[in-house]
Amino acid sequence: MVVLLPESVSAVRAALANRLQTSLNLAFGSALASIGLTIPVVVLVAVLLDLPLSLGLAPKDIILLVLSLFVCSIGLGNGRTNMMQGAAQVVIFAVFLFLSLVPPEQAEVAMRQPLHRIIQGMMFLAAIAGSTTAQAQSQALIDQVKAVIAADTPRLEATFKDLHRNPELAFTETRTAAIVAAELKRLGFAVTTGIGKTGVVGVMQNGPGPTLWYRADMDANGGVRETTGLPWAAKSPQTLADGSEVDVMHACGHDAHITWLLGAASALTQLKAEWSGTLVVYAQPAEEVGLGARAMVDDGLWTRGLPKPDFALGSHAAPAAVGMVSNTAGVRMAGVDQLDVEFRGVGGHGSSPEMAIDPVVMAAQAVLAYQTIISRTIDPQAPAVLTVGAIRAGRDNNVIPESATLLLNLRWLKPQVRELMLKRIDEIDNGIAAAAGVPADRMPTRTMKGHAGPLVNDSALVERLRPGLVALLGEGKVVGNFPTVMGSEDFQEAFAPLNTPYVFLLLGVAPPERVAAAQKQGRLFPYSNHNPDFLVDLPAVTLGAQINAVAALALFGPKP
Repeated sequence: MVVLLPESVSAVRAALANRLQTSLNLAFGSALASIGLTIPVVVLVAVLLDLPLSLGLAPKDIILLVLSLFVCSIGLGNGRTNMMQGAAQVVIFAVFLFLSLVPPEQAEVAMRQPLHRIIQGMMFLAAIAGSTTAQAQSQALIDQVKAVIAADTPRLEATFKDLHRNPELAFTETRTAAIVAAELKRLGFAVTTGIGKTGVVGVMQNGPGPTLWYRADMDANGGVRETTGLPWAAKSPQTLADGSEVDVMHACGHDAHITWLLGAASALTQLKAEWSGTLVVYAQPAEEVGLGARAMVDDGLWTRGLPKPDFALGSHAAPAAVGMVSNTAGVRMAGVDQLDVEFRGVGGHGSSPEMAIDPVVMAAQAVLAYQTIISRTIDPQAPAVLTVGAIRAGRDNNVIPESATLLLNLRWLKPQVRELMLKRIDEIDNGIAAAAGVPADRMPTRTMKGHAGPLVNDSALVERLRPGLVALLGEGKVVGNFPTVMGSEDFQEAFAPLNTPYVFLLLGVAPPERVAAAQKQGRLFPYSNHNPDFLVDLPAVTLGAQINAVAALALFGPKP
């Protein structure tokens, strides 16, 4: 696994402060439950303080008793959302408190005293009871999530099919945004629309506790003609602003992402009595071009009075088997840049190339030369990808055009690798143009478009999610060591200004039998994202909503 190291002391301090803040936020929900459970005990002990002698309790004993009960309540609170950690905290803190309060020279005597034996036994039994109750409550809550969303399956599948049948390109997701806004309003969310052109944000306040932002992206892929043959396949091209038409398909699962968000939001609304905090769900435009998150931030996402996040949650469809999920800490996805390179030449007749400077030839030479950046410039142990996704030039057979444009996509894990790739692209472009005789005032231009840094999951949040996901899916279904992928996201860019910790899950959506068949043929997956045969198996629609709802509940505390 590749890990990005902080490059300065300030970065280290920020990382440490961020981890401390994450830990405090995670503890907040459990602390509320602990306080609520402890108050009756404190009141009872306060009454008993008037009768310490008659009860045979010294003040030290009373303090120890109160603290032991408080620790047990912490275990109950934590265990509600994280069973093993709750039980472990009960035992560890109980032992710690007992040994801290009893001087070492008196420990042996104290352990033989009847009162301390009673307290020790109470702590042990309460720890077991707290752990058992917490496990039962946690599993019961997960079963509730499963049942609520399973009952919603017909509506969710209908929504998914409708979204898949009607894909929309980046920043044109008006129909999808309207569907999201209407459903969130129906559920009781306070809804804001039009952020970053088509972005939608819904806020549900449900008592004290942390604020969680949960994202789904809306846009589809252009230039992909669907070949799945599904009854709900996309068939109509989209007309662009210039009047041209382009094939459009949800070939990356964003239709499923929106459906998951709506399903999870509905379930969490119905289960409001089981969690406390503020839930913010939002539909983001233009992820495919890497511009949507930044567009929402630039349009005042954090200056509109919306609740600031303590954590963020996102997920993405992957062509693994339905029921598999990657919940892995560290660098998960590569950084990305979208850029255009324009070669400007001298147009002319196809029969007289000597009178022209052919930009098509320059562009073709650049495409080949770019390949040496990866093979001969970048350290072989530093992952990087350079892809030319399109060449745009001319329209007639016998006309040498004035210009040719290359559409490039870069992937990288380290910023210094990114800078080196851009430097070499410029050097190659200028060298080719100079060799072709292009004058200095018409040298190639590079236009930077979408950009996002690497996606790095917070390890504390990953651990927080794991018990619930395992309880939902099974131990072998939750992958904690999935390798870093060179695919990219801009989800994290929305939270970069606030240094918000986040966790991003990869959810399997492929039919298990097709995955098994592909692996028998030596292929890891049956298809990949952005392919015309990409599909989301219908069982993944319901299960994806369940996974995201369980993940969200793991980050909230129970009702105090």
